[in-house]
Amino acid sequence: MNRTREDDKRDDFRIQIIVDSNCNLACEYCVLLYRNEPYKEERAISYQTMDAYIGFFQENYDDILKYYRKIVVTFFGGEPLLAKERMLYMMDKLSVLDSIEFVIHTNGVLINASLIEDMKKYPKEKYSFIISIDGDKDIMMRYRLRTMPVESIKLDDKEAMLKYTLNRERLFYKIILGIKLLHESGITFLFSPSIMKPSSKNLLSDLKYLYELHPHGIIINPVTAIYAKRESESTKEIVKGFKMFFDFLMKEKGLTFDDIILFFGLPRKISKYKDFLKF
Repeated sequence: MNRTREDDKRDDFRIQIIVDSNCNLACEYCVLLYRNEPYKEERAISYQTMDAYIGFFQENYDDILKYYRKIVVTFFGGEPLLAKERMLYMMDKLSVLDSIEFVIHTNGVLINASLIEDMKKYPKEKYSFIISIDGDKDIMMRYRLRTMPVESIKLDDKEAMLKYTLNRERLFYKIILGIKLLHESGITFLFSPSIMKPSSKNLLSDLKYLYELHPHGIIINPVTAIYAKRESESTKEIVKGFKMFFDFLMKEKGLTFDDIILFFGLPRKISKYKDFLKF
């Protein structure tokens, strides 16, 4: 069969734009410098920088599509939704280009009815969400839902500790409500869990919990458990958790192994995964 220019195109031209380096959480494992510090305007992307990005895509759009099937712009942070109006400014300017899509990578705290309403002006096939959620409330409370360094609270101040705990629980249910709003609105969303050593034993239940929230996929951050085959006990537990979850999806949800590969966004060459996971 003769190849065409379309056959030779790479999949996507991807670019990640840091919309806001501020963040409204203080996740334990995050390397971000400004975790839940007071908001500073200068950490948000400037309109001058946004216009430079917009100009680049407008001027180079046709040339890019000679070699790529589409353009994917990921809005990242910090927390990009802290600068929602700036993100929407870029989407307004760029959404007129046919072969461009947007991904909003967020911790989910600021997904609400107002945001859903804002997104209605864009075709649903033009954008999606990636939500950083690790599992159920227990694992989220342990690592992610921190609104200040826990060391800043005196352990003998019971009132402060109770308020801190209740606030974290409120954040968790706020995230879940936002996810349900996305699902009910028919908006594409994926999860991006961070797999930490203490959660590896409960990985199966965490993945089941996430699956029942109806994401369109789960992005495995540390695929090191499958790629590297490290011999540490935590990695063995992670691999075991994935094996059990894959088994659950096939036996109880009727998914094929190829369905699972697509759901997790794993590489197309899957023979080594089948061998490694003993399918």
